[in-house]
Amino acid sequence: MDTKFDSGAARSIGGMGFHTLPHIVEVNAEMKQRWQDIGRLGQSVLTKVSGLVAMAMAGELGLEWISKLMLGSIPGQYHNLARELMITVGERSPVRFFRADVVGEGQIAEFQCPGSGWAYSRELEQHYGISAEESPILAAYKDWANGRKLSWWLHDQNHRNSVRFLCEECRKIGVEVIVAENDNDFDAESAEAVIKRPPLPELIAHPKGRRLLERWLKGEVELDLLPTMVPETKFVMALLHHPTTGHLFTTEEKGLCPPTFVVYEGGQEIPFKGKNFTVRELVERHPRNFVLKYGGACKEFRGGCHAVYHLGVKSMKLVDRTELLGRAVVDAQVGEGWILQEFRPAHWNIKDIFGRNNNFYAIFRPHYYLNEVTGLVEMVNSSVAARHDWKVHCRSDAYLGICQ
Repeated sequence: MDTKFDSGAARSIGGMGFHTLPHIVEVNAEMKQRWQDIGRLGQSVLTKVSGLVAMAMAGELGLEWISKLMLGSIPGQYHNLARELMITVGERSPVRFFRADVVGEGQIAEFQCPGSGWAYSRELEQHYGISAEESPILAAYKDWANGRKLSWWLHDQNHRNSVRFLCEECRKIGVEVIVAENDNDFDAESAEAVIKRPPLPELIAHPKGRRLLERWLKGEVELDLLPTMVPETKFVMALLHHPTTGHLFTTEEKGLCPPTFVVYEGGQEIPFKGKNFTVRELVERHPRNFVLKYGGACKEFRGGCHAVYHLGVKSMKLVDRTELLGRAVVDAQVGEGWILQEFRPAHWNIKDIFGRNNNFYAIFRPHYYLNEVTGLVEMVNSSVAARHDWKVHCRSDAYLGICQ
């Protein structure tokens, strides 16, 4: 996906902590259609995987490996409750708000669930002159709220300012969002609809979290995400290509992402360039073509591009790759699995803040909302991020904007 953007230097917005592109980025009809397709296909895949996980939790033969992966980040004393929750979710969509990271060839690296980064996208909208009343992001929140108060249980203090901003913007259009900035502030008894909560491993280990989950099981509160590990791990992409589960997905669904594989101990063979290789052979012979990622939900490694390694960068030596692979194999024994994914970057030619043309790595991030009335996935917004480094995320040297 090579894209040119050449209409002036990007500039820095101090409050955001990154550079902003000078204008809203116009994308062509083909890209827009692909992003629409990604939302539709993604919702289908997430729903199918939820059903698979429910079967695995119920003890379906041959799916034990899925159960092990999905429980890997959950404290052992809460495994039975986690199984009950995931079986109850069943074959339902686990999310209402989600985001895709679109890389090269119109494929995705992963889903971000729930709508990670929506607060930044709303801030970008405001920067480009889009009012609260005109914001598709705020309109989606209003539609889901449907007159209810929304509760936001903040679990990462780094996001406090952006969450405060987003909630103030919601209030401008009549949506009340109650933000609990720490665990003591959250009211598990009166919450009607929780728009953001701690990850399930943390939620299930907290007394208020377990009370919230008990109320959900009784149908007394609505949650986004639903309490399943499906949208909280990176294993969804691997299930599309696994020999045990791949046949359950259509060719179009499999085409969502580059070939992706769970790393585990054993001699599994992975097809690449017309041949089959073991994981170790791929890491040794074709490191430039692969990224190794932690797949579980341990918060120290889950977000912010932590525990994501491009095996072919110059600083990565064979001994480093071997050490990482060994760590992945050991973690797999307790269910804290890792995935190996083909590296297919998108490149984007833009001007930097000094007005110089540069070829950047880019990720496009369409935002989606599942409209429960129509049953359709709506593409709400799309942002774009670009960096000189292959690891594209929201850093001070990143360039961010929105697309239309």
